Amino acid sequence: IRFALAGLVLVAVGSLRGVRFGRLPGEKRLWLVNAATTFAGSYGIVYWGEQWVPSGLAAILFATLPLWVVSIGHFLLPGERGGPRSFGGVLLGFAGVALVFSEDFDKLGGAQVLFASLVFLLAPFVSAAGSVSVKRWGKGISPFSIAGVPMVMTGGAMGVLALVVERSREVLSPLVAPHPWLATVYLALFGSSLTFTLYFWLLA
Repeated sequence: IRFALAGLVLVAVGSLRGVRFGRLPGEKRLWLVNAATTFAGSYGIVYWGEQWVPSGLAAILFATLPLWVVSIGHFLLPGERGGPRSFGGVLLGFAGVALVFSEDFDKLGGAQVLFASLVFLLAPFVSAAGSVSVKRWGKGISPFSIAGVPMVMTGGAMGVLALVVERSREVLSPLVAPHPWLATVYLALFGSSLTFTLYFWLLA
């Protein structure tokens, strides 16, 4: 729901701004890559993992993202080869985040938490692959396209998946439980539409 709403907003705004979706070479292929990595893959893992992984620990695990970006970018971005200083800086930054949230390390107990944390580590790797792909092949493509259409695709794919594997979960109406719906709308508009449009614009 978060990404479906965010994507529809971006496609609408992009259309009003004159964006011609799907016209550039490789644009549609990048939609699929970004939907599978940045949104469905990465956030699917995060939302699944945070059922068991404490938020502080989740921040530590996802803080490996820059390390993965530098590592994957070393091979896919010819102008951005990572050297010892780059990798050292990323590792130092990761150590800083780990220090800030070190109190959550003691919560890494139990087989389910440990397993969920190990799976959680796939999220930053998948997200980094998406970011590097956009950086490598997204030149000249509107951020409304790179972010909006993959979000709509993610919303559809994850919606179908939810109907298959989570049909037993109760969905409360906004009148009964307004706060989760307000949080979802906030995440859609400010944590997705605005944030990822700016992110892909800056990435270019």
